[in-house]
Amino acid sequence: GRAAPIQICNHSTIFDECYLLTNGLTPGFLAKDEVKNLPFMGKIAESLQGIFVKRGSEESKQWTLDQIALRIKNILSGKRFPPMAIYPEGTTNNGTDLMHFKRGAFMNEAPLKIYGFQISSPDVNPTWNLLTMPEVLFLQMSRYDYALTLHEFDNFDPMYTIDT
Repeated sequence: GRAAPIQICNHSTIFDECYLLTNGLTPGFLAKDEVKNLPFMGKIAESLQGIFVKRGSEESKQWTLDQIALRIKNILSGKRFPPMAIYPEGTTNNGTDLMHFKRGAFMNEAPLKIYGFQISSPDVNPTWNLLTMPEVLFLQMSRYDYALTLHEFDNFDPMYTIDT
């Protein structure tokens, strides 16, 4: 099959990108525009040729879809770009339910590399939206039994699916 220019994964924590990078995967990230302003992570995302979307802007949404299509085209034609990591739900979730997927990762029918994060911590859910980022960081870093596991699944290429 063809190489996968898009990597999809559930988005569980603020550490997801760091985890991918420290495990030998170096994708560019599709991220909300505010990520550019984050210390450390913003510069990493920019250096990996990340694509940033302004939430709530239809113009930015279309620009982002165009940039994803261009990235796919460039990667599939052999140009040296990192694959694009996209969290299709567009936000973090608690890992117990699926949320509605955005169309960006799927609209070009390009091959996908599929990953899934699994959190194991009895007391800390890093997707709590009622806490500030420093509070979530403190809770995560203070747990000795906090674990984030990345599961890798086979590539999915819509070009090679069987229609019934």
